[in-house]
Amino acid sequence: MPDPRPVPISEDSEEARALLQTRVALFWKVIFFIILLGSGLGLIGAVRAPGLDLLVTLASTASAGVFWWLSRRGTRSIRFSRMMDSWGLLLNSAIGALTGRYLLEGFAREHSLVSAEAVTMADGYVSMLQLFGMAMMVAIRAALIPSSPRRTFIITALFVLPMILVTTLVVPVADGRLAWRALDSLAYPWLPATAAMMWGFAIITCTVISWVIYGLRAEVREARRLGQYVLERKIGEGGWVRSIVRATA
Repeated sequence: MPDPRPVPISEDSEEARALLQTRVALFWKVIFFIILLGSGLGLIGAVRAPGLDLLVTLASTASAGVFWWLSRRGTRSIRFSRMMDSWGLLLNSAIGALTGRYLLEGFAREHSLVSAEAVTMADGYVSMLQLFGMAMMVAIRAALIPSSPRRTFIITALFVLPMILVTTLVVPVADGRLAWRALDSLAYPWLPATAAMMWGFAIITCTVISWVIYGLRAEVREARRLGQYVLERKIGEGGWVRSIVRATA
């Protein structure tokens, strides 16, 4: 008697490998053009007041372009595509964290902020804007890249760590230099606590997105079953579509 349970397609199959490589490359392509747009807007301001924030943003753009190029060329293994997914995000997060510190310096200088209270509020403003952009980035990842809810949860949680650590511990000082934040800073504890709470919403959102899409893929696998058979691949079409099937009994 045939087993009624769905027979999953191996995550190591050629179909899974090709899909993962295509989606990782698409993700970095989208991120590249998003950051490129941001770099272009930053370049407009740099004509008037050039700063290190533009250089760091350009480095982030270049890194996204490199990951896009590496992901799309040739036939990449599942392990390689997973590395482009996870390590690329962590590198982008680290670069973005530095960008935020230089953006804060430029913001404080442009608005002539001198008091500790004003700089701290500006720090929170810049940090929340960064968190919004990073949340959009991981949401795009969850929608595009095939990933289990567990993997999405872990990657999304790790992705924000460089940003929270740098924002919490480092502050910009004069002449583009960075320094450790004083222990008696007004930013403690509300800034890291607020960032962590907001990112918790991003983790939940991205995990749910992956959970829904992961479930839809499972339903598609189930729909490919024909009675006691599983559709492997199409070998032709015409008046009648003929397929090779594999018995699961």
